[in-house]
Amino acid sequence: MQLTLEVGRLHRRYMVRNTECRFSAFRLSDAQGETLGYVETCVFTDDTLRLRGWTMSHALSLDIGGTRHRIPRRIQRGDVLAALGPQMMASGNQHGRVGFEVTLPRPRAGGQLVAEDLPGAGPWTLPVPTRLMVRGQRMKTRAAFLRDVLASTPTAMRYFMGGRRRADRDELKRRLGFQTVPGGTSLLNPKFLAVRGPGPGPDCIPPATIIMPVYNAFELLTEAVERIERNTDVPWHLILVEDASPDPRVRPWLEDWASRRAGQVTLLLNSSNLGFVGSVNRGLDLAAQRDGPVILLNSDAMVPSRWASRLLRPILDDMNVASVTPMSNDATILTVPWIAGRVPLEPGMADAIDAAALALSPHARVAIPTGVGFCMALSRAALDRVPRFDTAFGRGYGEEVDWCRKASRGGMVHVGIGNLFVEHVGGQSFGDADKIRAMASSARIISTRYPEFDDEVQRFIAADPLLTARLCLALAHGAAADSSPLHVYLGHSLGGGAEHWLADRIAEREAQGRATAVIRIGGARRFRIELHLGGSNLAGETDEIDVVRRLFARIPARHVVYSCGVGDERPWELPDLLCDLAADRGSTLEILFHDYFPISPSLNLVNADGSYTGVPPPDSTDPAHRIGSDAVSMPLAGWREHWGTAIHRADRLTVFSESSARIVEEVWPEARDRIACQPHRAMIEVPPLLRPCQKGPGVIGVLGAIGAVKGAQIVSDLAYLLDRLPNGPRLVIVGEFDHSFPLPVSAKVTGRYDPASLPGMLSTHGVTAWLMPSIWPETFSFTTREMLATGLPVMAFDLGAQGEAVRAAPNGHIVPPVPQSIYACYRQLHART
Repeated sequence: MQLTLEVGRLHRRYMVRNTECRFSAFRLSDAQGETLGYVETCVFTDDTLRLRGWTMSHALSLDIGGTRHRIPRRIQRGDVLAALGPQMMASGNQHGRVGFEVTLPRPRAGGQLVAEDLPGAGPWTLPVPTRLMVRGQRMKTRAAFLRDVLASTPTAMRYFMGGRRRADRDELKRRLGFQTVPGGTSLLNPKFLAVRGPGPGPDCIPPATIIMPVYNAFELLTEAVERIERNTDVPWHLILVEDASPDPRVRPWLEDWASRRAGQVTLLLNSSNLGFVGSVNRGLDLAAQRDGPVILLNSDAMVPSRWASRLLRPILDDMNVASVTPMSNDATILTVPWIAGRVPLEPGMADAIDAAALALSPHARVAIPTGVGFCMALSRAALDRVPRFDTAFGRGYGEEVDWCRKASRGGMVHVGIGNLFVEHVGGQSFGDADKIRAMASSARIISTRYPEFDDEVQRFIAADPLLTARLCLALAHGAAADSSPLHVYLGHSLGGGAEHWLADRIAEREAQGRATAVIRIGGARRFRIELHLGGSNLAGETDEIDVVRRLFARIPARHVVYSCGVGDERPWELPDLLCDLAADRGSTLEILFHDYFPISPSLNLVNADGSYTGVPPPDSTDPAHRIGSDAVSMPLAGWREHWGTAIHRADRLTVFSESSARIVEEVWPEARDRIACQPHRAMIEVPPLLRPCQKGPGVIGVLGAIGAVKGAQIVSDLAYLLDRLPNGPRLVIVGEFDHSFPLPVSAKVTGRYDPASLPGMLSTHGVTAWLMPSIWPETFSFTTREMLATGLPVMAFDLGAQGEAVRAAPNGHIVPPVPQSIYACYRQLHART
């Protein structure tokens, strides 16, 4: 019987996960045929619609039967920005955050996408699965389930009959497709984070010629050239090309500055405006008379300390390298934190970001489709082959791409480096309208000459081989943008209350303009490191704990918060990681008790037989409180010793109920003074309900997702007790229920519910009193608070945060965890009304 129930559960889960109706991608265009976006993924499940894509519209929504669901754009799409640069800028989307990914209620009778801010565009009708399509997909899914179950039978028998070992469970999940397959595109490269080796000595670096075209931007110019003089760490000669700037301050200042540096600075004065390309070519012609590499540098590029040796090293290491470009805040495919975006920096931020770059390995470099001319080193060998820029590109934009493609056709490569960050103030030489026209013209020339170039750029963006460096520098960016330490949370990928709490913290910080880092465990790889900033999320994955340590070592101060470590494959290593992350001066550590995982591997303190008998002692032999894996077998005393290192290091231990505070204090009494009780805010506001008219025995309601530790066995026993009574109350579970525990036909299970619909559901089902059946000492109970908020009587056991809340409430009633006692209490409550 039990095996049949388990198979039935697997079948339901398999059908829900795998029965999908997918439609092909479709374009969003206006009446003139101009592309305004794409719906790249359109997937219907039994009750949801998943949409993924991008749009130029700032106010896209899905109209379902007159109800509009807003589709927020939170995903930065560097591929779209790179492909449609001029159009993106003209439509106010120059930052590239045009991507969306949403899950919405499934429209039963069709739906339309509406661009509220684009008159004359759309609406666009979504395809809807037909009954025949749904029936066909379900048949295919059932057939696939039978195939996978037959193939998994030996593993399933080992799991169900052999003690339900975790290894067999994981293998069964893998065979049935319940486990995510690790991807490769977001994998972090440990070599980028290796200890930085010594760079080439000054004697090994040939003198470099720096070419800087100048046109207006006087305030930036003065800082740019002074930074060159102060921060260049190789022998250098600067060629300034003044391009007939209308600003009367520019030329006199340059003449005076250059004259005081005769021999190291050459000033070329254009009699008329030649544009960027013409000015660069004048500088290249003069540089051809000198040996060594050339560095192109915009007058709005602010170089940091020791920049030149890092920029030139790839050219010295490999004679096949034609150009080298650093990371920046505005450098298309080399932009931090988002590819192809543009991020303005506050004073001092660029140097703080470059300090993190300086700590990266000099081998943090990859081949790129093209260099970016704001700061680009050109090898002498490449210049011998392609000595000048093409004047077809006029005032600029695209000339460096053309030069790089020509060098590539000669067999040379272009390199992007992660160990140098140069601020690019950007857009100072001429206005946005001119820039848009110049970019559009250049794009047409590049597409005609090099039709393969766009595909190469898209492949680079999709793979992002510089992700490790980009994420490292993005973390430094987030830290530099805030005067307080960067918040770093260790959380899991499993959903639930801890994840809701963390999502709220991230949203709060984003609303304040602050970055948040998350080290997430329990996913496809052991660790997923995320940076949440400005509504976007940059993430990389690794299986190596040392990669996590080294990635955050570049951040000067951190506020480290342990949220939840459940789901990690080696959780006894997490306390040392937390201590290491909080080791630096100015860093702090906070441990949250969303559950009791630091106290026992049984995160809810429940024993192997499903009972709770109090906080387990260190010498407990109960298997639930012992960690075991292929790598280690650890008794509870060893577990407490590991987690005790983090508890003793922590500046604050945050609990969410007085009950939890007592449990933590029982295990670590020496930490009493650092325990802080901070109850959660309600996730939803439940209005008080009118007491229903008592015309009959009434209804006992149970709220939430009820599994074993939530009291499913007690609910099952109570349901059968009520079912046998000639005039007993009915039982309604408002939520989900683990059907491996039997229920009589008289018990009603509503399934997953929308919290906003709760008052209506309670009225429909006539709930007259609540039962909170959880059998473990919950750290905080949202459902108990929601039930109490309705004003109806609430019964709970004298246990944990749920008992604490019920004892304190006028409509709360503590009962023994026995069905007969629960029914007796309900009869007394019912008789009073």
